[in-house]
Amino acid sequence: MKKRDIFSGWGVPALIAGLTLADFVVMLFFPDNLPSWVQAGWLLLALGAGVLCFRKKPQGIIEWLIIGYFLWTVVTRLVLQDFTYKAWIELLRSASIMLVFLLVHRMPEGQSRRVWQLFGGLLCAYLTVWAVQGLRVVLTGGNEFGFWRQVLSIAEEEEVRFVQVGSLHRNSTAAWFMIGLWLLCIQWNLCEKKVWRVPIALDALLMYCMMALQRCRSVCVGVGIGVGLLAAMGVWKACRDRKRVVQVPLALLAAAVCALTVYKSFDWTNDGLTRFSARVQMKTASQAEAGEMRVAPMETPT
Repeated sequence: MKKRDIFSGWGVPALIAGLTLADFVVMLFFPDNLPSWVQAGWLLLALGAGVLCFRKKPQGIIEWLIIGYFLWTVVTRLVLQDFTYKAWIELLRSASIMLVFLLVHRMPEGQSRRVWQLFGGLLCAYLTVWAVQGLRVVLTGGNEFGFWRQVLSIAEEEEVRFVQVGSLHRNSTAAWFMIGLWLLCIQWNLCEKKVWRVPIALDALLMYCMMALQRCRSVCVGVGIGVGLLAAMGVWKACRDRKRVVQVPLALLAAAVCALTVYKSFDWTNDGLTRFSARVQMKTASQAEAGEMRVAPMETPT
């Protein structure tokens, strides 16, 4: 009787869903204080995922890189001697994310593709709600947008205006939309019907605008480097028939130009959205003032 592969069933996707949900519940709703019941459930899910992952030895460079990255996070905590509650939670989050990557990588190709599409689509849909509301608040100067414990508003720090989500630092929230952008790139490649690429491209533009409005330099650099590497890969494949002495410089030049252009484009986008917002708010204020003048009662002469 053939032994059934545990990674071919739907128990593993359910475990992935639990870990992913726990991670985002902590990130979005309990950034400062994590209830004990969430800690206990999260630990049980992580232990279950760890048992499944290490039933087999790591195979291939990808799995070793995932494990190496987690070990690097542990070593940095030890070197910095940072054993605070928040650092412990961040370490648990890193472990759960690494376990999710390992679980997905060990699933059959067709099933892992469906899992990426499902959970990537759900996460991008959630981030899209925040992105749309963020643009509304910025462009119209409207009211704040709140969801349970988090409130999206406009904040200012050292004469720099940016979108603020609750009490979370803008570097963290900018990373959400960077993750959403890369997940949308995966969705672009996985979608079979080309018509779906239109909303995917529009959603990616929303994520890009929100990253620009967060004014986080590290995320801008990361996205620039990522786009530069993609450009270098494209040039490398296009010039595969040429000699390496030509192929390598062209790929490096494409990477440098695209990375620098994308990095600077965040400033251009932020400035453009800021100017457009100022015009919209001035027009709205003038219309409101004109409306008040029309409805104001005329003074009767004495």
